[in-house]
Amino acid sequence: MMYTTFSQLPFHDIDYSDELHASHIPPEINNADFNPLIDNDLKFDQQSNMLIDHLNLRSSTLDNCKYHDINIFNNFTGKLPDSNHLSLLHLNIRSVSNKFDKLNELVHSINLKFSIIGLSETWLNESKMHPFLHNYTFLSSDRIGNKTGGGVGLFVKNHINYNIRNDLILPKEICDSLFIEIIHKNKKNSIIGIIYRPPDSNIDTFSTIINDLLTKINSENKYCNIMGDFNIDLIKFHNHNHINNYLNTILLNSFFPTISKPTRITKNTATLIDHFYTNHINLEITSGIIISDISDHLPIFQIIDYDLCFKNTSIDYSHYVADINSLNFDLSQADWSSVYNADYKSAIDTFNDIFFSIYQRHLVTKEIKINKYKKCKQPWMTPTLLKSSQRKHYLYKKYIKSQSPNDKTTYTSYNNLFIALCRTAKKQYYERKFNQVKTNIKKVWGVINSVLNPARKNNKNPSVLKIGDEFIYDTNSICDHFNKYFSEIGLKTLNSIPDNNIDPMSNLPPPPINSFFINPVTENEVLNMINSLDSNKGSGHDSLTPSVLKKVTPFILIPLTYVINLSFTTGIVPDHIKLAKVVPVFKKGNANLLNNYRPISVLSILSKNNRKINAYSSLYIFN
Repeated sequence: MMYTTFSQLPFHDIDYSDELHASHIPPEINNADFNPLIDNDLKFDQQSNMLIDHLNLRSSTLDNCKYHDINIFNNFTGKLPDSNHLSLLHLNIRSVSNKFDKLNELVHSINLKFSIIGLSETWLNESKMHPFLHNYTFLSSDRIGNKTGGGVGLFVKNHINYNIRNDLILPKEICDSLFIEIIHKNKKNSIIGIIYRPPDSNIDTFSTIINDLLTKINSENKYCNIMGDFNIDLIKFHNHNHINNYLNTILLNSFFPTISKPTRITKNTATLIDHFYTNHINLEITSGIIISDISDHLPIFQIIDYDLCFKNTSIDYSHYVADINSLNFDLSQADWSSVYNADYKSAIDTFNDIFFSIYQRHLVTKEIKINKYKKCKQPWMTPTLLKSSQRKHYLYKKYIKSQSPNDKTTYTSYNNLFIALCRTAKKQYYERKFNQVKTNIKKVWGVINSVLNPARKNNKNPSVLKIGDEFIYDTNSICDHFNKYFSEIGLKTLNSIPDNNIDPMSNLPPPPINSFFINPVTENEVLNMINSLDSNKGSGHDSLTPSVLKKVTPFILIPLTYVINLSFTTGIVPDHIKLAKVVPVFKKGNANLLNNYRPISVLSILSKNNRKINAYSSLYIFN
């Protein structure tokens, strides 16, 4: 077996002006940079000169790995080229339930919205509620039963199309892991993984399963990035045989580490146990460490100059009336006599034809660019608290630099005060919200659901669907597949129910004759009902909004009341108000699968108004 020996391991002082200074770090931590790619103690099989070239290329990435506080990181990322990078963040959070507010604070304070955020040691299980970040979908591999520690999760940006790769998940008894495959339309897919290896897990056994994993990924010829807390201190690779063998396994599979400085720093120790590995050979990679006090591990990041081919803005269309006075004038001049002279069905159709022909003439369509990733901070986070958060980060950075007992006391006291203020602000915020809606039970439940299940707001329409083994990208084809799925699911469900040959009507008593009577509604009742509609509600398929209907009602009130009463008299519901705009609403799981969506039917505002009038009239008679 032939070996190649690299020249030397560069132990560089950490002497950047905005970083942790080597002079402030205990002597045993000083000079603790990691770069095995040019070390004379690390040997590996000389399979090809290409491998050596790759190692030398990635060596510069390790040398450029730096510490950043949040302000420096924001300045740094603001200078990156304006393109859609693949950006990854990892943090060993040590209980996401207890640290979620801090995580949300960190994500909000960073200008860069990472493509994927990985969390290890989530400490989640089936009994704990999963976290929610605005504009992200959360995936997790929870710890089993009452197992202490462990668990991993990924926050994936909503615009990213992916599949969960269960075939890559490693044995639970050795480590926790989770893998997804990002789907690209015009380039090969890429795999993102996260791993948490407990400190008591055997390194050699772990190296074996990692070798099998990387071999499988390499056979698929896809880009791959793996993050996590491996509890393997890479700084010790040169004098620890098991770590050396593990690193050999990584490098021989053409994967390379990109973090070179300690990620867990205490008063007396510093270890590099949080890692990024990548097989992106020919792409520009920027990696580093963010100074944050969320846990005893520092967050690590990796930014790859790899265009995800997704835009940060989406195009939507707004339909509005440009001149309401002009619309009202045209409605006032309309000839409604044909409505009163026709039979019941023709009268209703004629009213719709006259009204909507005039309405459509005044309707303007406007293209709107929607920023998908605008910041969404916690609602109780006031500007004062955000400023205090920056002060807290500064004190933590100062303490980490100096390791001074006085600085530790100052930071701890300020942090405790900040936590108390955040809890008070959160409590007061929800007290105000509940007091504002306490007379409306629907809105009360809305506030409760915003706390218990905020992910319900995370609705998104997929840009790609997986049908069998095929991926569908065309928008019209996606709509057709949704339409077919929603229209057939009822019949499929019915056919799956065993036939017991019992007529369900046989369980009901005979219907009473003349059970109720509906009085004709008056114009004043119709007007009151329309004015009671919620102006903030959206439109149906006809683009008629409640706010516009309220403004035009005085000019259509007489014929509208006539056709409503005509519908009650004949028992016929106009076809126009039977139509609905069907919207797929994402539930959970893989966003590329049809069965993870449910349909919501958005009715015309005229349909809603008719139902309210019907209910009002019925209740009036029964009372």
